[in-house]
Amino acid sequence: MAGSIGRNVGVIGTGTFGILHSIVLKQLGYNVILFGLERIYNQPICRMIDTYINIDDYAEGSMRPQIDAFFCTQYGEKGLVYASNMIERGGTIVLFQSIANEPVVSIDYNKVHYKEIKIHGSIAHTKRNFQDAVSFVSRHNDLYKILSLKIYSKKEHLAAFQESITHKFNRVAISFG
Repeated sequence: MAGSIGRNVGVIGTGTFGILHSIVLKQLGYNVILFGLERIYNQPICRMIDTYINIDDYAEGSMRPQIDAFFCTQYGEKGLVYASNMIERGGTIVLFQSIANEPVVSIDYNKVHYKEIKIHGSIAHTKRNFQDAVSFVSRHNDLYKILSLKIYSKKEHLAAFQESITHKFNRVAISFG
């Protein structure tokens, strides 16, 4: 995939999944541009990536970096439409989200056709995918202090659950296997 998506990638969404995508893509050597609807320019997340852009600012045309691929992790149809508007000709859009209240999305077919945009759906996550992700984040956790990572054994499942419902964490991944 490294040679096929260009050097500049955009991640749409500042949730946990967007942050994790940004970290992985940065570690793989891509120039990462994170897009969100929030104005978080001075937050720790902005210091770990190359660029943070508020989607509305970008949509107004004030900022136009060339983006070869987008990874949509948030905002549903709105995120997909933003990505199709902003991507370069021949670019790739990868969808990594479930949209419970928007099962049907629409984008401009002519734009997809004339810009030669490739759209890929998300992949299913297996136990192995989850283990690989935990391993990757664990190896690079010292570089990204924004992440708080705790791994519990199966025997500590109750303690893991009790900690996950505190205000300390905004996202918890639990794997039973």
